[in-house]
Amino acid sequence: MKIIIVGCGKAGEAVAGALCNEGHDICVIDSQREVIDRVTYSYDIMGICGDGTLYEVLDEAGAESADMIVATTSRDEVNLLSCIIAKDMGTVRCIARVRDPKQNAHAVYLSEHLGISMTVNPELLASREAARLILMPSALEVDTFARGRIDMVQIKVAPDSPIAGVPLSSLHSALKSKILVCAVQREGVEEAIIPTGNFVLEAGDKVYLTATHKDMGTFFREIGLTAHKIKSTLIIGGGKISYYLAESLRQTGIKVKIIEHDHARCLELAAMLPNATIVCADGTDQRQLDEEGLSDYDSLVALTGIDEDNIIVSLYAKLIGVKKIITKINKPELKAMAEKVGIESVISPKQLTTEVMLTYVRSAEKTGSSKIRTLYRVADDKAEAMEFVVDAKSRAADIPLSDIKLKNNLIIAGIIRQGKVIFPGGSDMIKQGDIVIVVTTNKFINELDGILE
Repeated sequence: MKIIIVGCGKAGEAVAGALCNEGHDICVIDSQREVIDRVTYSYDIMGICGDGTLYEVLDEAGAESADMIVATTSRDEVNLLSCIIAKDMGTVRCIARVRDPKQNAHAVYLSEHLGISMTVNPELLASREAARLILMPSALEVDTFARGRIDMVQIKVAPDSPIAGVPLSSLHSALKSKILVCAVQREGVEEAIIPTGNFVLEAGDKVYLTATHKDMGTFFREIGLTAHKIKSTLIIGGGKISYYLAESLRQTGIKVKIIEHDHARCLELAAMLPNATIVCADGTDQRQLDEEGLSDYDSLVALTGIDEDNIIVSLYAKLIGVKKIITKINKPELKAMAEKVGIESVISPKQLTTEVMLTYVRSAEKTGSSKIRTLYRVADDKAEAMEFVVDAKSRAADIPLSDIKLKNNLIIAGIIRQGKVIFPGGSDMIKQGDIVIVVTTNKFINELDGILE
């Protein structure tokens, strides 16, 4: 596909790199020459230094024949205007990053009247992930499929865990909960592992597993990962993610305090969040954290705009015994280092944005059967978890799974049929209308039939 990307900040560059790796024809537009030079050199793609809202700039980028434009600048109005002009010029699909809560409320209008195919709000996506981690504190990562019917979580196997040293084929007989282990990260093994029944879990493994929400809770109790319910959260930084997260947690009854250094922003937050406590102070100052009673909080969420500050605050919270710590980190290299020192629940608005846009692009590529509906990149981007809805044209339907030749390093992690969750065996079949969850290290699958050898 021919795709134009307007704005090469953190999100724009990440999207450009991901789409370039999938073989698309990419042209990037940014107003800063040094940014264009860096991105075009890094990914060997076309770049234009200019204003993405100008007709002549979009014309030079080929908007009249482009399959898609993705506008990811820091300004919502610029993104929307770029999309509207490109659409009028002939670009087929338009995706705009829209961060303002007021604009997001009008997504239907933007689609129906202005031709915006999809709006993406990185801060809202990040807040939802943070909320899931707070509500399921035993997990290191939490993703959901089929509108919440299936959870996929990551846990770390402790040395004294009852599942350490157990072959996966024996887990079902040892546990009351119905869970499926679908991917494993093991120290010293570069690639993610899609395990078979003979695979034996070891202490230190980071395990991705799927289950219903109820069975996931039962599983946690069975292996001794029960955690106290989170009743209070201290949020460092008062940006848009903090607002969305505080608003979400308020509805669950969780006590929220936000520390933000900008006085004007504190006044805004106080007006928007009357049930939260807003403190105007430096949330990276140890004395301030101690005065605000950090050690008394069940969880801390570090959401400043500086990755390094988030890491330092999280390490201090870990040192004084805060039970659940969530850290915003956008730089992949810092994420890897942070995990080495014990910071394990990390959210990245940049990665979440990329996942949503990749899902849309892959779906738009195909007009055939059972297109991709949801995509998560897991195990440090070494594997992908995807959701498909099965239609009548799928070659994978109505055949026992034991008779289907699937690609290597791939597992069907769940099937939802008429609201019922099935963790399939060899005699089960995929049927029209099913929602199918697939986890694999094979990249660039964009339809269900792509899982076939």
